[in-house]
Amino acid sequence: MPYRQKPQTSPPFAEAPREPVPRDGVSLRIPPGGRLRIESPTTTLELQAEPRPSWADQQGRDRDGLFATLPWRDGQAVARWQPGPPGGDGSWRIKLPFGFDEYGLYVDVRIAGVSQRFRWI
Repeated sequence: MPYRQKPQTSPPFAEAPREPVPRDGVSLRIPPGGRLRIESPTTTLELQAEPRPSWADQQGRDRDGLFATLPWRDGQAVARWQPGPPGGDGSWRIKLPFGFDEYGLYVDVRIAGVSQRFRWI
């Protein structure tokens, strides 16, 4: 079952002075959960900073999209973000023995023939 991202309430957009911005070398810091709106005469672009999931040790983006990693055995397990429909929630996807449920991330492991479920807290 996929883990559903809980809706977050975001602060309203801050109104910035309407001054020209240099073409190159612009660096902006957006706090976790903060948003940035860039407007041109023909397009509006909105960016929102998403915090790294509590269970992940790293988060990044590659050609396949957003991913998060967590240590597992002698390497790392990789979870991939699956976007939802426009205006809807997305979800993290990860291969077995991991999974997500209403409580978050878990892993099922068999120890001495008995299945054990471990959670990240």
